[in-house]
Amino acid sequence: MMAGSEKTTNEFAPLTLGTAGRERRFTSGVMVESSHPAGQALPKHAHEHPDITIVCEGGIETGVGRETLGCAPFDVLYLPGECQHTNVFSPHGTRTLIVELSAECHELIDVRRNLPDAASVASPVSSFRLARRIQSEFHNVDRTSELALQELVLQLVDAVGWQDAYKRHDSSPKWLANVVEFLNYGFAERLNMESLAVMAGVHSMHLARVFRRHFSCSIGNYVRTRRLEAAARQIEHGESSIAKIAADNGFYDQSHFTRFFKRQMGVAPTRYAELKGNRGRASSVQDDSRGDA
Repeated sequence: MMAGSEKTTNEFAPLTLGTAGRERRFTSGVMVESSHPAGQALPKHAHEHPDITIVCEGGIETGVGRETLGCAPFDVLYLPGECQHTNVFSPHGTRTLIVELSAECHELIDVRRNLPDAASVASPVSSFRLARRIQSEFHNVDRTSELALQELVLQLVDAVGWQDAYKRHDSSPKWLANVVEFLNYGFAERLNMESLAVMAGVHSMHLARVFRRHFSCSIGNYVRTRRLEAAARQIEHGESSIAKIAADNGFYDQSHFTRFFKRQMGVAPTRYAELKGNRGRASSVQDDSRGDA
């Protein structure tokens, strides 16, 4: 319970306040399909346990304190247990898959370590393909579907927590946080290990080793992920042409960016825009990426 709270279990909202559809139960939790009518608004409420929502159709705006978290199709929203929030659903209606981790699962040290402390929307780079695979697997009924679904959900937990990895390491040096902050804002710049090591005040070999230990990836892969994440957000919002998005985020050229995007996200940029609900915007993007869809 939250400190100072007199809240009891029966005051928590159920897993879904929409129309519940199919339900799948497995060792690590339960997954429920939920539908909400056009424009439905839910007042402030909280769920007892952490939950992860995959938007399949439509969209959600979730208010947490003064922050509003917007989710389009195949975005993944994480809410900690007992997190007070409001929801406003798309004017066109919304369909979601909601995952609630079982007590046995979220008490496991590896899972608890990976879950963020605050509500968040997962990086599309780590969650987009998983969200699509989970939606597909949810409707499978063969003998291996439970195993596959459970494995995908655990991968989703990792995806939800990945971007806050360094915050979960109390022993991480201050210089590492400074390097990460710089990379998060300067990812589009031309970078090299020597300048990053000078900034950190450590040897480049030590920087590379400590970074990999905390993030389970190289600095180069981290930077590529940040570039792709920013590009995906810009494509989703229809901000620019593919060529400009590629250049603005540090990719060599449009062709290189399109190949890299498709390899990492599983779809070409134009298809990504369509799946995120921006069919009109996708047509303007497609002018610069013909032959890449």
